[in-house]
Amino acid sequence: MEIKKALRAIRSFSYVPKHAVKETSWKRRLSLPIFILVLALVMVGGGLWLTQVVERNIDEALTRQMQHLQGQRAPEEVQRASNAAPSEEEQEQVEAEVFDVTRLIPPVQGRSNLPPGWFKHPGYNAWQYHDGHDLKVAGGAKVRAMASGVVAHLEQDYDEDGLGPRGYRLQVEHSQGAVSEYIFPGELGVRLGEKIQAGEVLGTVSGHPGGEALIHIGLEQNGKVLDWLVILENRG
Repeated sequence: MEIKKALRAIRSFSYVPKHAVKETSWKRRLSLPIFILVLALVMVGGGLWLTQVVERNIDEALTRQMQHLQGQRAPEEVQRASNAAPSEEEQEQVEAEVFDVTRLIPPVQGRSNLPPGWFKHPGYNAWQYHDGHDLKVAGGAKVRAMASGVVAHLEQDYDEDGLGPRGYRLQVEHSQGAVSEYIFPGELGVRLGEKIQAGEVLGTVSGHPGGEALIHIGLEQNGKVLDWLVILENRG
């Protein structure tokens, strides 16, 4: 009897209801598909992430390669650009800034009263060299730059020993070692250091309408006096 009681007690501890067995079996059957589904989702997500990483790395590698190639081509492109022929407008601008006696602009309308060369100074009774033209021009005449350049010297109330032209004295430095000089009474139209173009008005000669004033205009290149009036007359 004692042995039977002990066996019933052991069975009572190991007893599992039938409905529990069915429930456990159902959960076990269901857990496998869920595990497979979760695993598939993880694998798909990991594959997408890996694909994005690979694509990003490829894009970065291609970008670095393109930058490297562009860096190699840049000097060649700069060289080609520097070797490219200038436009017609740029060419004209360059030619205008280069001093050329064949392209001189008539500075004023008037007649020469004293040309370049040696003359006997009436005040000193001595021979002196005259480096330009003294001209008689009408009052109100415009004095223009013979060529492009920069106003390098400007002087007011200039008086050449009381015998020659007086008023403003200015010098314009051109390229190729050329310098033009203008002395005239009246109003000034430019400033010291100003860059001017050929034909630009430097000033206006004072005087009454119909009257005349004496002015001076000279031109030198590399220290040699050029007779600008003869150059213009020969050009026609």
